[in-house]
Amino acid sequence: MRQVSPSIASRWRNFKANRRGFISLWLFGILFFVTLFAEFLANDKPLFGSP
Repeated sequence: MRQVSPSIASRWRNFKANRRGFISLWLFGILFFVTLFAEFLANDKPLFGSP
């Protein structure tokens, strides 16, 4: 495993302690992941629903 500098480790611990910020990071990551498939899910021939 790669070693990180103590200052970065301290910043990460402080960020993880901020519950709202940490949850926001996860939500942002999930939304970003969903947008990767947006064109596949909502195109001219949608998989769900009828036109």
